[in-house]
Amino acid sequence: MQKIIYALLLISSGCALFKPKAPQTSEHAKEVPAWAYAPMEECMEERQLCASGEGKTSSIAEANAMKSLAAIFETKIEASTSSTMTVSGQQSLAQATELAQTSVRDEVKQTLEAAQIIKKHRFKNMSYALASLDKEKASNNLKAAIDKVQSELSGLWERRDRTAWARMWELFQVREGLNDRYNIINSGRIPFTPSASELQKWYQSRKAEVPLALELVNLPSEYEAHLKARLTNSGYRLFNINSGARLQAQMTSKQEHMNVAGFEKWFFNLNMVNISKAGAKIGGLSVSATTTGRSKADCEMKARSVLIKEMEEKLHELNLQD
Repeated sequence: MQKIIYALLLISSGCALFKPKAPQTSEHAKEVPAWAYAPMEECMEERQLCASGEGKTSSIAEANAMKSLAAIFETKIEASTSSTMTVSGQQSLAQATELAQTSVRDEVKQTLEAAQIIKKHRFKNMSYALASLDKEKASNNLKAAIDKVQSELSGLWERRDRTAWARMWELFQVREGLNDRYNIINSGRIPFTPSASELQKWYQSRKAEVPLALELVNLPSEYEAHLKARLTNSGYRLFNINSGARLQAQMTSKQEHMNVAGFEKWFFNLNMVNISKAGAKIGGLSVSATTTGRSKADCEMKARSVLIKEMEEKLHELNLQD
């Protein structure tokens, strides 16, 4: 009998030694909602995209939940990219890439503004928030933005205008960036043309150089440098002429009334016209800006970046041909 009792004691002690330990939890784990750590378990995955956040105040928790929601897009995209073209060595293309990234961020930000905080919780001086994005609404917003970009890109691609090359590259990257986000919500990309390989193949197959006559009228040196760089990168060999077939670029300025001591207000206009041999207008663009500052030079400096950016975006309106 003693042997049996001893054996039972050994078995029971052995079970105690090899019994798994209970998982460790924080002192308030039972009070913090499960969605704070597993937000998607609280949402309908086919209809919602959810994320949680925490902070010392309710507003901080809500802001962090929204940031976490935005991070879902970037985290899933970071490891791969659909934009495969090399743009090193081309200043205009590098600038187009930066503009595209900004456009995508702005569009995604607008899409995320439709997200809502659907649950809140507070325990022991900590607040928790659950953010939800309606997938259908987000999908529709992104699709509308993609269609708008694709419409402009298709028009430029059909014409194969070399001055629009940087703009096409920018639009392509915006389209693909938005399509990447659309894919996260819908588990499927929208097929489009042109592709990166099609753009690259056309860019490399263009004629090496095309002569282009250029007439500059009162054009400041900063604008002249940007314009010539863009045209040269587009494959044009530039020479100066003030008659016959030519591209004319002219800057005009006008001081406007401003009843504030020590400040001036100026209107600047950059006008460009593509003129045929017969003197007819083939294409043209006009960009303008009004700024205020301590002097005309100060006003011009403030207007410069706006005018140059708009000029570069509209170069295809000149209808320059190979």
